[in-house]
Amino acid sequence: MEVKNLDDLFQAMLSKDPCILDVHGQWSTSLPTFGGTKPTSTVAIWSWDETRLIVGHSADDLRIVERRAYRQIGDAARTLGRISTPRKAAAARENGKLGGWPKGRPRKPQ
Repeated sequence: MEVKNLDDLFQAMLSKDPCILDVHGQWSTSLPTFGGTKPTSTVAIWSWDETRLIVGHSADDLRIVERRAYRQIGDAARTLGRISTPRKAAAARENGKLGGWPKGRPRKPQ
C-alpha cells in the first residue's frame, strides 16, 4: 500500500500494513508526516497533517482528531490539573508530614 496522506496512513495502521511496521512487527516510530508544524509534545501522536493528528496508545484507541480539538482538550486538562481543592490541599499536607520529597530521588538544582 502506498501511503500518500494521513487517511492512507491511518488505514495502513489499522490493517497493520507491512509498509509501516518495523522489524518487530510494531508500528514504526518514524512514520511519515504530511505538513503542518510538529506538535509540542508527540506523546501518543503518531503522525499529522496541517489540520489533523493520528493519536492513540494502541490500535484499540487509534483515531484521527482535529488539531484544534486536541489542543482544547490539552488546555482543559492542564487547567483542571492546576485547580486546588480541599482534598488536594489535605493530601499535600499529609505528604509534607511524611517528609516531603521522596527519598532517593534527586531534586533539581536551584
